[in-house]
Amino acid sequence: GSCDYLSGANYDAEYCPNLALEQSQTSSPSYTPTPHIIGTLSNTPTIDLSDSPSMLMSTVPSILPSLPPKPKFDKVLLAQSLLDDLVPPISKKCEKSVNSGRRLGEGTSFTFSYHLLKERSDWYPSQSLVEKDVFLLEMRHMTTENNRNQTWSLRLGKGGNIYSFVGAFGEAVPPQSHHDAPWIDEVWQSVGVNLDLNDREKAPYYIHQAGTYLRDPEYMQLPFYSPTLAVSCDENSCTVASWGQHAHVPTSHVSDALYVNKYSNCGNGVIEHTSLIHHMGEPQSSSPPLNYLNMPWAGVRRSNLQDIILSVSNEEDLRGKIFQPEKPIQSFGFPTKVPKLVDTRGFTTFAQNLKSDNIPAYSLPCGDSSGNEISCSENSADQTSKLTLIAANDNACSESEVHTKNRKEYTVRCRIESTIEVRTGCKDCSLSIFNKSTNHRFGVTEIVHWSWSGVWIFMVPGEGITANDINTMFSKGDVMHVDYTNNGMEREENLALSFIHGTDKKSRDAKWLQNKYSRIRFGASSGGSSRDFLVFAVIVPALINPGDTYVRRQYLMTDRLTNIDEQASTWVNETYQKMIHHGDYDTGREIHLYSHDKKLFGVDTGGHTCASSGDALLRCEGSSVPQINMTRLFAIKCGDASYVGSDLYHFSPSRSSERSSIRPYVCDGEDLSVRPKWTLLGFFKKDSCSFLQDAAFDSHFCSKKTNSEFANRFGGKFREGVCNLKDQLVCGLSSNK
Repeated sequence: GSCDYLSGANYDAEYCPNLALEQSQTSSPSYTPTPHIIGTLSNTPTIDLSDSPSMLMSTVPSILPSLPPKPKFDKVLLAQSLLDDLVPPISKKCEKSVNSGRRLGEGTSFTFSYHLLKERSDWYPSQSLVEKDVFLLEMRHMTTENNRNQTWSLRLGKGGNIYSFVGAFGEAVPPQSHHDAPWIDEVWQSVGVNLDLNDREKAPYYIHQAGTYLRDPEYMQLPFYSPTLAVSCDENSCTVASWGQHAHVPTSHVSDALYVNKYSNCGNGVIEHTSLIHHMGEPQSSSPPLNYLNMPWAGVRRSNLQDIILSVSNEEDLRGKIFQPEKPIQSFGFPTKVPKLVDTRGFTTFAQNLKSDNIPAYSLPCGDSSGNEISCSENSADQTSKLTLIAANDNACSESEVHTKNRKEYTVRCRIESTIEVRTGCKDCSLSIFNKSTNHRFGVTEIVHWSWSGVWIFMVPGEGITANDINTMFSKGDVMHVDYTNNGMEREENLALSFIHGTDKKSRDAKWLQNKYSRIRFGASSGGSSRDFLVFAVIVPALINPGDTYVRRQYLMTDRLTNIDEQASTWVNETYQKMIHHGDYDTGREIHLYSHDKKLFGVDTGGHTCASSGDALLRCEGSSVPQINMTRLFAIKCGDASYVGSDLYHFSPSRSSERSSIRPYVCDGEDLSVRPKWTLLGFFKKDSCSFLQDAAFDSHFCSKKTNSEFANRFGGKFREGVCNLKDQLVCGLSSNK
């Protein structure tokens, strides 16, 4: 009978946030359509949520009248304030679609607890060991039994980039065979480049949203993923802010790139992705601008999504109203087709394995005198430039043991009669080589070199085919004819994933696009079939000067291919891009920093809750968005040392000159296992917070007063230590009532 007082009450999971935290950490992973919000997470190689409350929101209204605001903590409110104000709200079409989906029983779930499911993604074995280090959160779309083809689950890395996307077709992200880049390169992310400073051989200038390559062994034991600065999940969206890193380390280049990405579940297999890049450098400073972007740099796992379909608007490629797959897939390193966005219908689709309605005849390539592949139309008068494949002798084929060893896949070379040299090949191709005289044929998964030195063709034959098998099919003088293998599934049977990137027609004349067109670049990656990577990137020629912010909204859609054919175009008009120049952001909200002394401080996001909490004093005030005469402000921690200021490299080892390497992943004087932790505090007047330069950020400093008031409103008080999240105690009230 001790709980009779509550016999008619409803349970509210957010009533005591510590209880929600304990549940989220100790229970097995579960997916409930309830939002979570957490504050900034550290960039350490472990998932530590002990200082980041998960707010499990009840869907059942409480019967208690006049409830006070439920206690939230400084980091939670700070992250919400910054991210809500930095990123535009979701589109009205997405919001309407969400509401429609809810009525049908659809929903969104989040979890910040990492769990290993080998069968989920089948990562490259040596890389799968570090997935726990890249993991930040998982977001899922829960659909009804009526359309499981729209189900998806995505995982975000520390940088807020998608490193895993599982649809009904399986895992879409490549398996990470890149040995020094686990979830650094073959992920879906933004990349910022300065073309003027990009020396690809000596000093590359690529700022990855995901993080850095493992190429500084003396200072790097684990991957350095771009630090999470703030994260917030609520309703159907998750938003992450991160500090982008120069991928090629060691480097002397510094990064002023703030990446913010918001993912919203629109229902019906559609995800709205709003991404922005804010240049945190001081306006009019020497900080280099960004003038070439990949948004996104992406790609798919070819073994699950073999075909790419461009929605080109050219009528000769339209073939009625159904777009056809690219045959063959061009090499990403040597593309022959880089279409402008304005020449597409606004989306690019990847399908499982599409049987083509109109397979064209395969035309062998032409070459120049240097071994390069060139367009045959440019040299139609010069027949010597056309490749021919004729067996030079009996038993012309044998295993190329060097290629087999280096590529880790069985490779064959065949001697052919002298022809034009074409050193390029055809990666991940669905081709057949056949003998017209005998009707013998075999499949080929890759042409490594069409004609090395003009006398050798190197190829990866289909499964089970050996050099001896090929020798039985071709004798001296037999022509090796080539055509496409059309063994795919019908269009109605294919599951698919579409990137809805828009056409950029509305902003075509913007000066910040430098009079250039945005383009699509795609193709098979280098590195052989083990890499399993079909690259896809949208190239944006935007010029982002210090203080400016570039915003781009795009969509992802997963469903049956026939449904995507019909629905993708309806989202194209929701895409957009814009540049927010320095000083053009809306006002945002005020951010206040309070402290008793120079040791600890807290954050108040506009409510002045710290003003009446004892002797805490307002030390400085700033904004949640960039403003004129304001600069970025961070709380950084390295071991036991703390810093508040704008220098992101404050704890990095000193360097003798600006040409020397700079290492943000090292805490000077600490063990390599200790790495800095960054928290974005907002944008403040320069040096206005210098009083707190050596102070530590206390994530509960200002919320302690709120929690005390919360207890007093109900005639009781919190038990001692009950709100210390580090001790993970269950929140509760003691009362005489």
